[in-house]
Amino acid sequence: ARFMTHEFAKQGIEESNEAVGDTIIESSDDSEGESLLAEMDEAGIDKSVLLPIDFGLALGDPEVSIEEVNRNYAALAKKHPGRLIAFAGVDPRRKNALDLFKQCVEEWGMKGLKLHPCSGFYPNQKEVYPLLERASDWKTPVLIHSGVMMVPLKSKYSQPVHFDDLGADFPDLPIIAAHSGGSMGYRQMISIMVVKLNIMADISAWQVLADRNRTAFCRGLRELFDFVEPGRILFGSDSPSFRSIMTNKDWVQLIKELPENAPEGITFKEEEISVLFSGGSDSTLVAALMCEQFEKVHLLTYFHSGMPLAEKSKINAERLANRFGNDKILHKLINFEELFKRLYYGTYLRDILKYKGYMTPCFCNACQIAMHTNTILYNVENNIHFACDGYKREKRHLYTFMAEEGI
Repeated sequence: ARFMTHEFAKQGIEESNEAVGDTIIESSDDSEGESLLAEMDEAGIDKSVLLPIDFGLALGDPEVSIEEVNRNYAALAKKHPGRLIAFAGVDPRRKNALDLFKQCVEEWGMKGLKLHPCSGFYPNQKEVYPLLERASDWKTPVLIHSGVMMVPLKSKYSQPVHFDDLGADFPDLPIIAAHSGGSMGYRQMISIMVVKLNIMADISAWQVLADRNRTAFCRGLRELFDFVEPGRILFGSDSPSFRSIMTNKDWVQLIKELPENAPEGITFKEEEISVLFSGGSDSTLVAALMCEQFEKVHLLTYFHSGMPLAEKSKINAERLANRFGNDKILHKLINFEELFKRLYYGTYLRDILKYKGYMTPCFCNACQIAMHTNTILYNVENNIHFACDGYKREKRHLYTFMAEEGI
């Protein structure tokens, strides 16, 4: 209500917060979630995430406490399991913020945390970290507003650059940047996401750009996909905020029709991905996850004379093909002995003399670098823009030179 009265005032329209608030409540009251579910069904949306927002410290606490707000959201999600998911909404500056977050998750079953820094805090300031530490322990996703915000809240707190600290300090925490930094700030968010791989982003609120300038919208979305793999770019609506601009049904339909209706010079297609595939449990799991996100998955199994078990990778490759279809899976056995030997033996004697150590050219690193180099070549030759494997996060640095090649 405060946002709207502020905007009304700029147009010379004087309305009280109470009057506007009553109108909003009357037009959007859906305490049982029935209207929301009907809207989801019409749009073809399977699940929605409920996001209570704690603006109390910025705008003044309402009559209903933030504890009761969260409890009501949790109860609504429990009433519609499988359709509605509730996140907790807590301002980290509240004295009981951590206790309330724990109560939301442990007692009320809420599945994540929503933060709105525009209330007056930076997402990387000290008051926020206890909540992020607990969320990281639980592997609970945290969705954080990014980009601009209407008055009287302040946009300086939610700029993409502040997410850089979060990605570095909480590398195992699933972080979602709501709005991808905004349709005017998404490029800075991309610059963070390409090096902080636990950060995801959604395109909620991009309906405004899509409505005003379809070409600019498609260009921005294409840039997100060009630099960040599709699994980290999420659909979102920010409903009901933008219903007056575009219904959820129209928003979903717009996204679905992009491959056929994109402006000239901008293409959206079902993407392909290559997976460094040993055939073990880790790479098989990764391949299965990628099958759910990509049109075609190229399983690349590398071998040299010191790797006699590569043929066994065919077992799980066949299982994946049986599960997801032969059209989805392409399995390749690739001999990379020549490149591996060049990396491992090429400077061996020179390195011994230079570094005075016999283990300087590490066998495993030479293998990994050779496999990743071959993957770059394979992707470039086959016009594939994405690659992944089952490595631990500690080895994510191996992908930095892939990003330099646009993969």
